[in-house]
Amino acid sequence: MKKQLFSAAFLTLAICFADANDNMIANPDFLKTDAKGNPASWGTYNNRIAPVKEPSGESRLGTTLSNQPYQNAGDWHAAFTQRLPELKPGKYELSFRYYGNLKALWVSVQAKDADGKKVNILGDWFLKSQFKSDAKKTDCFKYYKSFPVPSGAKSIQFAVQGFGDKDSRFEISNPELYPQED
Repeated sequence: MKKQLFSAAFLTLAICFADANDNMIANPDFLKTDAKGNPASWGTYNNRIAPVKEPSGESRLGTTLSNQPYQNAGDWHAAFTQRLPELKPGKYELSFRYYGNLKALWVSVQAKDADGKKVNILGDWFLKSQFKSDAKKTDCFKYYKSFPVPSGAKSIQFAVQGFGDKDSRFEISNPELYPQED
């Protein structure tokens, strides 16, 4: 009986750890840093980014909206980026939480095809009126999207951009990317 109980507990732990390791986003808790102290595997467009440790223990990646106004929108922006591993063709689920007084959010996944041409796999534009807030935190919003990856997609890049007033705070947490289960 003890042996069966131990086996069941071990199997449960193995499944939990396997699920946690399947996340295709590298350094999702932002705790690993590079030689310069920046969050490893994460980039930005001309902004300074830093891990933010909340009193609750949650880790976030934060910056301020300090890039010049984007195209003709007039809003300031900042972006978090990450190069993804090669993804097999199929459907994937992307999710994360975002924080701040944003006016809009742009989420994209881009790749190159076999000829080196840019392929837009995912491009979502959300206005503040479309944000879905967490019931417990009014400044916390959840993003979720399912999207297909075509065959031959290479050099895949994930980016999330926040838009709003100059020097507004922009943070993300819990980024996850998994193959979609049928």
